[in-house]
Amino acid sequence: MGDLVQVPLHGRRVSGWVLEVGDASTGFAAVDASRLARVERRLSCGPSPEVVDLSAWVAANWAGPRRAVLVSASPEVRVPRLGPPSRRAAADGSGFSVSLLRRGPLVEPETVVRSALRHGPVVVVVPTIGVARRIAAAMRADGASTVLASQSWAGAAAGVDVVVGARSAVLTRAPEIGALVVIDEHDDALQEERSPTWHARDVAVERARRLGIPVVLHSPVPSLAALAIASPDVGHDERDAWPEVAVIDREGPSLVTAPLTEAVRDRSRRVLCIVNTKGRSRLLACGACRALATCEHCEAAVSQSDAGGFECRRCGARRPPVCRRCGASKMANLRPGVSRIVEELAAASGGREVAEIRANADVGGAPILVGTEAALHRRVDVDSVWFLDADQELTAPRYRAVESFMGSVVRAARLVGRGGTVAVQSVDPSSPVLAALAARDVDALAEREKGVRRALGLPPFGVLARVVGDVPLPEPTLGATATAVGPNEVLIKGASRPDVLEMVAHMRGSGRIRAYLDPPRV
Repeated sequence: MGDLVQVPLHGRRVSGWVLEVGDASTGFAAVDASRLARVERRLSCGPSPEVVDLSAWVAANWAGPRRAVLVSASPEVRVPRLGPPSRRAAADGSGFSVSLLRRGPLVEPETVVRSALRHGPVVVVVPTIGVARRIAAAMRADGASTVLASQSWAGAAAGVDVVVGARSAVLTRAPEIGALVVIDEHDDALQEERSPTWHARDVAVERARRLGIPVVLHSPVPSLAALAIASPDVGHDERDAWPEVAVIDREGPSLVTAPLTEAVRDRSRRVLCIVNTKGRSRLLACGACRALATCEHCEAAVSQSDAGGFECRRCGARRPPVCRRCGASKMANLRPGVSRIVEELAAASGGREVAEIRANADVGGAPILVGTEAALHRRVDVDSVWFLDADQELTAPRYRAVESFMGSVVRAARLVGRGGTVAVQSVDPSSPVLAALAARDVDALAEREKGVRRALGLPPFGVLARVVGDVPLPEPTLGATATAVGPNEVLIKGASRPDVLEMVAHMRGSGRIRAYLDPPRV
C-alpha cells in the first residue's frame, strides 16, 4: 500500500497510489474483476499504509480531495527503494497523550525536541524551512541522526532519530515513531491554504492517537484550538523568556510618534518598523475623541459603505456612522503607506539611512528598516521592532486577528532577543488586549478571546466553512446556516463539524465546488 504505480486508462498511461491490496474475488467483492487494470510498473515508494489510511480521514474532515493529501505525503522525486535505518533511539511505547507546552518566545525550540527524544524517534513539524534547518543542525550537533523532510524523504522513510520539516512533514513516512512534536502550533503557516485546508496540529494529534504515541504541541501563545485540546504546561520562568514589550500611545495622525523619533535617532541602535498596507480594509477613527471605529459585536474595524453606513466585514453587522464612545459623526481615515513611512522616518532620523525591506532585496547595513510583517521572517539583526499601526491588525475583519497579531509579536521578540524591545503603537493603548500584552499576560489574552468567540459561535466553539462555486444557496438546517459573502462564495457557520460537512456535501451534490474548512483568512 502507498506505492506509486502506473496503469493504463483509456489509451493513456496514468500514475496513482495503491490504496488497498486484496483479491478481486474476496477483498473487492463490489468491483467487477473484468474492469480492473493491470499495474504496468511500480514507479516509486510512497506513503506508508498508516499514512494512506490517515489521508482518507484528512480529506473527509476538511471536505477536500484525497489526492492533494497523498501528494503532500509523497516524495517529490522517485524513490525506488529504501535504505537501511540509521536511528539510534527506540520507541518506548509510552502511549497516546497530548502535551501543550507554553514557553516564552526566547526559549529555544530545540529544548522541546530534546525532551521528546526520550520517547524514541520523533517527527518535528515547524512553520518554516528556516526553523527546520536550525533545529536539524542542533540535533546533529547532539549526535542524533537527523534529516530534513523536504530534502531526504527516503532517509526519513528508512528511519532516523529526528525528521524535521515544514507543514507536510506531519504526513511523512517514518517507521517506529516515538513521538510527534509541533513547534509554534499557533502559526498560520501550519495550515494548508488549498483544499483540503488541514492544519498540521490537528493532523499530528490524530496521527499520534492512531499510533498510540505522545504528541507535544509547543507555543508561546497557544491558539484557542490548542487550548480546547489540552491545558497548557507553563514554563516556570515564562515571563523572563520575553523581551520588553512597550505599548506606545499613538497621538496625532502620523505614525512617526515622538518615542519612535527618539528611537530612530539613537545611533547605537538598529530599528525595524512594521506597517501593513496590503489586503487590509481602511481604518477609521473618530475625529473628536480619537476612538477607533469598531464593531459593537466583535470589535473588528468597520468600513464605510457607499451609502454612508458602517459595515463589519467580520460578522456582517451594520450601524449608522457615529462614534461608539462620544456619538460624533466626523471620522478620519488612517491609511499610511510604506513609502510614505520611509520618507517620514528619513526626515525624522537626523540623517540616518532608511531602507525598505522588499522580497529578495539586500538592505545592507541600513540602521532603520521598514517593511510589512513579511520582514519578520528575515534573519535581520535589530535592537527593536516597532509595530507602527497595531490597531489595523488587531481590528482586521478576521476572527483570528488577535491570534495572528500575537504570532507576529512572537516573531518580533525572537528577532530582538534578550535586551531588545518590541514596541506596539496604538490610538487605544489601554485596550484589554494591549494591556495584557504589555504585562505579557497570555492567560488574560486567551480568556478575552474565548469570551468573544464563544459569544459569536466562532471556532473552536463552532465551525466555519468557505465554499466557492456556482451552486444554489442551501437552506438553513438545525445545525448550520449559509450566507452569501460574494459572487459564487458562501460562508457556512455551524455548531458542529458534522453539521457543516453535511451542508457542504449537499452543495457538492448541486454542482462543482471548492470547500475550505477552518478557513484561515475569514
